[in-house]
Formats: sequence, structure tokens, C-alpha cells
Amino acid sequence: MTAKVQDSDIVEAAAEYLWSVCEPGKLAPLAVVRRADLGDADNGVLVTGVRDRLARFSNGARLTSHGSGDGYEAFRDPYRALLRDLIDGWQSGQIQGGTARLMSGARSYGDLYRLARDLDVQIRVKPADIAARIVSGDLTPAAGQAILGIEDSDEMKAFVEAWTM
Repeated sequence: MTAKVQDSDIVEAAAEYLWSVCEPGKLAPLAVVRRADLGDADNGVLVTGVRDRLARFSNGARLTSHGSGDGYEAFRDPYRALLRDLIDGWQSGQIQGGTARLMSGARSYGDLYRLARDLDVQIRVKPADIAARIVSGDLTPAAGQAILGIEDSDEMKAFVEAWTM
């Protein structure tokens, strides 16, 4: 962690994010935690720290190790419900993978599947099925990329190769 971004900054940003999404009941991209007084590198550290903190929080960890974070415990279930709705929308085809990654903070399609598992969301679209449909011609690689939120065509080629071996 850099000298500019402290753990307290991450906790504060995570708490503000929880407040801003749970009260209205709508997720926002984690990039909203970026601060104008920080450069790109430090904002990257901040966003990554918030992503990691919220992932642990969603899985039952406290937001802070001290009592001042007790008020945020009430946000755990609403936050998990928002994530669950997002991931369920992704699995039902209503939300593209890139949007699901942006809104959940997932770094990869694998992270989306881990969220689905952790949140008990029914898996309707499996990676192997997507790869098989691409190989058979039923699905274009670009459509597969959109479903999974894979941004790079070379990464998509590697995905298809890995899942069809």
C-alpha cells in the first residue's frame, strides 16, 4: 500500500460505497470511490482495496476491526442481495458480463462464477457450454466475450482452447 492510501482510507471509502448503494438499493461501479486528490496509481490502490474489503465483508468479515464499524453490519444483507440480483441477472442473460464485472468489482469471469457460488445463484451458463457453442458455430466469439465480460480477443481464444481440450 502506498503512503498516500492508508487502510483507514479504504475502510472509509468502502463504508461510503455501502451507504451510497444500499440506501437507494442500486449498485454503482466501484470506480465511484476514486478521489480527486489522488493520482491514478493511488486511486488504483484505493479501488482495489475497497474491492477486496467489500468481498470479505460480503462473505461475513467485519468492515472494521473496531466497534465504530458496527453500524455497517446492517448493510451486509442488503449488499449481498444487490450482488445476488446482479449475478442472477448476468446468469439469466439480462446483464452482460462486462457490466456485471464493473458493478460487482469482479476482475474476471472466474470471479463472477465465484460470486455466483458464494451467493447461491443458480448457474445457468457454464464456461464449457459457451466454449462448445463457439466451437460449434452457434455462438460467435464476440458474443461469448460479451456474456463472460472478457475484453480481449486473445484472452477469448485462450478461453475457448482451455475449455474445449
